[in-house]
Amino acid sequence: MERSPYSRGFSHHNRPIFFENREQLVVGGEDGSISVIDPCGTKDAQDTTVLHYQTKRPVLQMRAGEFLPFMGVQLAVLSPNRLSYYRIVYDEKDETSFNFEEIYGHEIEETAYNMCTLPFQNIHILVQTVLCNLYLYQGDQCIFSKSPLPFLLPGPICYSLPSSSLLLGNDGRISSLKFSLLTSVSNSSKKVTFDWEFSLGDYALDIEVEDRPPIQPSLVVLCRRGVNCFTTGGMIRWQIRLESVATAMCLYRLPGIETAYISSIIATADENMLVFRDERLVWNCNAHMAPVALLVSTYSSLYENVLTLMSSNGKVIIGYPGTEPNLYKLPPENRIINYKEKAEQLKSLESKIKETQGKGEIEPRLEFGIKLTCSELQKASMEHNTKGPVCILTVQFNGVAEAQKIHINVRSSLSTPSRQIVLHKPREGSQLKIPFFVGKEPPTSSTVNIAAHCYPSQASSYRSIEMPMELLFHECSLDRNSKYKFTLDTDCAVVPINSLFPAFQTDNPLTIGLQVHSSDATVSIFAANKSNRYRVQSDRLGLLQVATAALIQRLRETVPNINIGGKQPIEYISLLLDNILEHKKLLDAEKERMESRMREVRCIEALLLNKSKNTKLENLDHIDALFSKSHQQLLAAMDAYTTSQNKYKTEIEALGSLFQLTADVMRCQKAVAYIDGNFYVNTTQSLKERLQWASRMHRSGESSMVEALCQHARKDLPQITEEEEPSNEPVAENAE
Repeated sequence: MERSPYSRGFSHHNRPIFFENREQLVVGGEDGSISVIDPCGTKDAQDTTVLHYQTKRPVLQMRAGEFLPFMGVQLAVLSPNRLSYYRIVYDEKDETSFNFEEIYGHEIEETAYNMCTLPFQNIHILVQTVLCNLYLYQGDQCIFSKSPLPFLLPGPICYSLPSSSLLLGNDGRISSLKFSLLTSVSNSSKKVTFDWEFSLGDYALDIEVEDRPPIQPSLVVLCRRGVNCFTTGGMIRWQIRLESVATAMCLYRLPGIETAYISSIIATADENMLVFRDERLVWNCNAHMAPVALLVSTYSSLYENVLTLMSSNGKVIIGYPGTEPNLYKLPPENRIINYKEKAEQLKSLESKIKETQGKGEIEPRLEFGIKLTCSELQKASMEHNTKGPVCILTVQFNGVAEAQKIHINVRSSLSTPSRQIVLHKPREGSQLKIPFFVGKEPPTSSTVNIAAHCYPSQASSYRSIEMPMELLFHECSLDRNSKYKFTLDTDCAVVPINSLFPAFQTDNPLTIGLQVHSSDATVSIFAANKSNRYRVQSDRLGLLQVATAALIQRLRETVPNINIGGKQPIEYISLLLDNILEHKKLLDAEKERMESRMREVRCIEALLLNKSKNTKLENLDHIDALFSKSHQQLLAAMDAYTTSQNKYKTEIEALGSLFQLTADVMRCQKAVAYIDGNFYVNTTQSLKERLQWASRMHRSGESSMVEALCQHARKDLPQITEEEEPSNEPVAENAE
């Protein structure tokens, strides 16, 4: 449930004082509940709620004031389709018992969005609907209603008393409208003329007016990424750019202190509160939550000028953000320092530290890290969309004593329920279990990469692990007519394949056929005793690297000193590069066609909106027919673009798999690998720009650049032996 206090405003009329001449805090919720909190009214500091009332209608906004005459302080509550007035009534038998009573209500024909109060002699309430209609209420009367303003999206509204104008933050703009002009064109279809407008370039979240002397009357607008301050005439006074998304704003002034600057508090989504004097930051503190509402108020002599915060889950905190640091100030007591006594204290502390270190009482602080372990294969349950087995990867966290939360990112071609996980309040040795299985598409790698980032220590850890082959494949018949083939050369006798892959029950020592779970994709491995070669072949390029990497790893584990070599798959890479470039052009054309259809649909929608603003109904059948046809063409263009995008993504993944295969072969030959499976991952560069950056070749084709990256020499040259120079001295013969 999202709750927000709306007891701040323009004057004392918006401060809720229902009893005992003391301010109270009123909180409304989307479930229709209204709670009155009196921090000083109860002896129990943990339970300060003195009244809880259920309106049975969602609460959008509230204001306190004397809206109906001779009835004391009332609470105006705005719901989606009703504006209600409530007052406090006491029980005749028990004066300590009280409750809310609805005394009047206005039904609103449209869905309301927000409201603001107008501080006239009799307080008025101006309500804005989601269609940007305006309704003005005075007590139990509706004074006027205005036809839709020229906006599509509603925003915050506010009344400026110095300029007698209404301020609107709709459509990412701030607009000023003279209230006298608004009343003159009310209940009519006449167009309004704004006094001034300014494009914010961002969505406005809140508008407040600061007009208490000696401050120049100013308008402060809170946006998602900044704060703008204007004069009442529309001139910019100052601007603030925020590094995080703003959530709430509060302008305040301490009683008895008159300053010429605007004091404000800004809450951000990264749980920070920023205190500004005009555009200058004077304080920054962590709120341990993301506040959605702020308020500076005085509830009693004990709670003076306290800060009230509320989070999105309804948690309310009342307190102080901290004391002002005494920087560059002398201590109150200027005592003479006894340096001899301080030196003796320092020596005693150093001796205690040495004794403690010698006894080993201070434990070394563990660094943040993760450990990955795989469990045995399990059968898939209903929550896993696969027919094959499931492998549970256990991630164990160490060194998280002071961590508040850990962000975990998963990168793998295998399927998993979530690739971005947040672990809140972890403990030392906490474990996270992540299931992996084969999804709809065959995997292009058996490697799982886990990256963990700890907050607030900003420590990171990265680990990789190879998943078992039986998670990806099951045994099948051989396919000798596959399209793609790759051969490995060795300098040792052929190792039986059934001993290299003991998890698969095969008796043939020279061949094995593997099929991906839940797919018809297969890969076959052959061994030749005469040439000491192994051949991997498949109809899927991605499966070549998976089988070859597993074969190389098992050969190295079985024969430690084996030398492995092979021909780099340049031919397959060149062919795939041509297909990728062709599909990239097709994808760009599909994107341009889709954007053209989107612009056409937007133009038709704008035309319909303009037609709907007229009071006279017109025949719009021809526009509806045009809109239906354009919408169908847009859906067809979006489907074509999605199909091309998925095909392009599949080819990019296959290219990454071939790059990883090339890197594996180059490392076997003890050469430096400048490309691998991560070469074209997490980058905004195009493929050609990426290859040009790596190869330093700017006038060659993509295939030539890949060949240049694959033709680097070895790190060492073991085949070149140093020969001794012939000596001119005669060689002595044996006397025997």
